[in-house]
Amino acid sequence: MGGRSAGAALGLTALISCSNGQNLQAAGAIAMAYNLPDCTLKLSQAQLVQIFVGKIKNFQELGCADQPIQVVMCSDGSGTTYNFTNSLAAFSPSWKKGPGVGKSVNWP
Repeated sequence: MGGRSAGAALGLTALISCSNGQNLQAAGAIAMAYNLPDCTLKLSQAQLVQIFVGKIKNFQELGCADQPIQVVMCSDGSGTTYNFTNSLAAFSPSWKKGPGVGKSVNWP
């Protein structure tokens, strides 16, 4: 393991409709942490999906040092997992078909 994990910052925004017809903007963030010195990531949505489906397996593929990416995620059935998988599904039709969206999914 070496204490390294992969990811990038992902901001989620929800639009809430009120009964009076007004819309309120609520912002929440889900951050993916990574630990690789001298590596600054600015991932596209496609790259984020590719990391979580296992197509991108090395930081070198993202312009950083030759270091394997070890994806770590929670499996406790949380709302954060639902929101994150919902974002991945919005970014990628293949993610939407499976693993899909949920509080608990079968991670690739």
